[in-house]
Amino acid sequence: MTDTTRDPSHSPASTGAPAPHVLVLIAIATVAPVSMNVYLPSLPSMVETFESTASQVQLTISFFVAGLALFQLVVGPLSDKYGRRPIVVLGMGIYTVGSLLCLMAVDIETLIMARVVQALGCCTGLSLGRAIIRDVYDREHAASMIGYVTMGMTLGPLAGPLIGGFLQESVGWIGGFYVMAVLGAAVLMTTALYLPETNLHQHQGEGFRGILRGYRDVMSKPVFWGYASTAMLTSAVYFCFLGAFPYIASQYYDLEPLHVGFYVVFIASGYIIGNGLTGRLAARLGVMRMIILGALLNTLSIVLAALLIYLVGKSPLDLFLPMFILGIGSGMLLPSALSGAVSALPERVGAASGLAASMQFGAGAIFNAISAWLVSKEMWDGSPWPLIWEMLILSILAGGAIVFAGHAESRNQQEFDVR
Repeated sequence: MTDTTRDPSHSPASTGAPAPHVLVLIAIATVAPVSMNVYLPSLPSMVETFESTASQVQLTISFFVAGLALFQLVVGPLSDKYGRRPIVVLGMGIYTVGSLLCLMAVDIETLIMARVVQALGCCTGLSLGRAIIRDVYDREHAASMIGYVTMGMTLGPLAGPLIGGFLQESVGWIGGFYVMAVLGAAVLMTTALYLPETNLHQHQGEGFRGILRGYRDVMSKPVFWGYASTAMLTSAVYFCFLGAFPYIASQYYDLEPLHVGFYVVFIASGYIIGNGLTGRLAARLGVMRMIILGALLNTLSIVLAALLIYLVGKSPLDLFLPMFILGIGSGMLLPSALSGAVSALPERVGAASGLAASMQFGAGAIFNAISAWLVSKEMWDGSPWPLIWEMLILSILAGGAIVFAGHAESRNQQEFDVR
């Protein structure tokens, strides 16, 4: 008999679809965050290497995130029609090609376009990982599984900046893109060999109109908008920080690339803790309680950062210690909010997952660029204050989305009781 006690993918709450091993789900979900984090310590030096500006180099992140947002609108419905497995395998192949194009880039424009190709490929794992989980599990256990998978996939971004900082000091900016190419090839082989098909409700007869119909069905559900907006605004807080902190760290706190990597690890470890709490508690407490607890931690952490920066002075811990707490809150909130969003219409999980992810990364691309612009030397003195205000406003808006999601959930329950 096979011992499955150590694999949380084996659950009594299964829907009957074959469950992939949790490590396969972690692998496909890790590619996109690693691609955003591993070369962050190299951003300031890339300005000199490509003879460009900080704003232009930042576009390698913004266009990548925008690509994630755009392409996930397509891959979700395509996976509803053709299945999850072929779309993920094809995507990992495209990502690997994009990584090789990045290695051959000789100017910033070529690198930006190659990053878009990477986004086209790796968006499949990011979006469809959640859809695969929802194929296999009910809503509450899906939140737990998303928490476990997110906790595992965070190990990549956790090590990424450390590796990137070391590579920047040893071989320069290109080292991070070698990591991406190797990762892409490894995940391509893994999915081709070990990822089963989990979509048992493929809409084979649907064409483009069917894809639009799927989005129409999902968008008609207020509960989807509540949960997806909560995830979108919470993710935007993180992308604000991602866009600003490399420049705040180097210009305001005068940190070396390797030290920047250590601080990223510190923050990401908070996110892992939050994911672990979600994995253990979501099935017991429910999705909404986990969201509320995470949102409270997020808002309090931003307020704490403002107080420390104002009262204590110019120490990196004034910003990075509260961001560790923000990581815990986000790790609790995001898996639960995404589980609620993709559960809005079980027969359209792919479309719901794609649209929710597109909202996340669309907002992320916008606020990532805005925050980098606000803390650039052209606009500001490099201090954290524009970042703090931006994150606080988004956190408050996320609270409003949570209230909306709660009301929509109550209306759904009332309609169900009437029936």
